[in-house]
Amino acid sequence: MQFYALDGDFPILASCAQKQKDYCCPECRSIVRARSGPCRQIHFYHIKNTRLCSQHKKSLTHLHIQWLLQTLLSPEAAFLEYPFPQIKRIADVFWESKGIVFEVQCSPISKKEAKERCRDYRSLGLIPVWILLDHRYNRTYCSHAELFLRQEPCYFANREGFFYDQLEVYRGARRIFRGPKLKVNFTKPCFTPSFHFDGDLISRYGTRSPNHLEQKKISIKEPFSIVRFVKRIYKSFFHMLLENIK
Repeated sequence: MQFYALDGDFPILASCAQKQKDYCCPECRSIVRARSGPCRQIHFYHIKNTRLCSQHKKSLTHLHIQWLLQTLLSPEAAFLEYPFPQIKRIADVFWESKGIVFEVQCSPISKKEAKERCRDYRSLGLIPVWILLDHRYNRTYCSHAELFLRQEPCYFANREGFFYDQLEVYRGARRIFRGPKLKVNFTKPCFTPSFHFDGDLISRYGTRSPNHLEQKKISIKEPFSIVRFVKRIYKSFFHMLLENIK
């Protein structure tokens, strides 16, 4: 469902729109109108079907996460479906004063598309932050796109809107270890020494992937033991925590 459109140059919510009045889709720029029914929430629909427009394909979960992010950051500071015509992109949520773009990803995406979105937003001096739905992502096997995005500012969300980061260990494209879910506070971004949010891996341990250092310590010759491996991970965490306390 599509809940936002443009009334001239201004975004308008479907619940505030007039039926039978023409509005503009922020993505494909075609005409949309508001409609509802006894068992259907009011939303915008395209007068003419367009396969290239993704706005009407967004799930309720996607829209719910967008709304939660805007509510968390405040509607006065964060804007939904914010267009950037110079790069032909529409941000799911744009935190203008911080220069941060949130991209909510609930459906499959290619590595090529993920890299292009990051490149396009950075060309405008913006910081792209990805929110991956853990029902689709954070599974045992990772796509090339997910492996790429987890090296970027990237976090997970469940369907209820709990935002979190986690330590994870890979063998190829297989996720063999997940640490505890670390609640992320998106209202407290930090831009130095590297960009992160309060509560994530960087804020707690100084790095996004300390497990990569631990992986190198495992000899290829010795038989792999998940128990021994997990012990080493937590031992590494413990030492890093002590160093931060000092």
